[in-house]
Amino acid sequence: MQQPTRIGGIARWHLLFGLTFAALGMLLGIYMAISHNHVERPAHAHVMLLGFVVSTLYAIVYQVWLKATPVRLAMVQTICHQLGALVLSLGLVLMFGGVLPEAQLEPVLAVGALSALAGVLLMIFQVLRVAQERDAPAAEAVLPGAV
Repeated sequence: MQQPTRIGGIARWHLLFGLTFAALGMLLGIYMAISHNHVERPAHAHVMLLGFVVSTLYAIVYQVWLKATPVRLAMVQTICHQLGALVLSLGLVLMFGGVLPEAQLEPVLAVGALSALAGVLLMIFQVLRVAQERDAPAAEAVLPGAV
C-alpha cells in the first residue's frame, strides 16, 4: 500500500517542478517583452515545453497510470528528466543570452539533452511495462490452480 503513496509523491514532485518551470518561463517571456529583445525565444520554448508541459504530463501519467510502477525506476526517471530539463534550459539561456559561447556550452547542452532523453525513454518503458502487465492473462486463466 505504500508504493502508490510514494508514486503519488513522485507525481507531486513532477508537478512542482513543472509549475516552477512555468513561473521561470513566464518570467523569461516577460523579460523579453519588456526589453523588446526576443533572442531568448528558443530557451523560453524549452523551459515551457520540456520543463513545464512535459513535467506536468509526467505528473498526470504517474498519478493516473503508473501508481504501481517500481519506485526506484520512477525516481531515476524523475532525476533524469528534471536534471536534463534544468541543465538544458540553463545552458540555452546562457547561450542565447550571449553569456557564454556556444562552443563552451555544447557539452553542457549535450548532457542536458541526453539526460532528458533518458527520462523520456524511461517513461516509455514504464508505460509499456504497465500496458503489457494489464494485457497479460492472469496466471489462473492460463494454469488453473497455479495461483
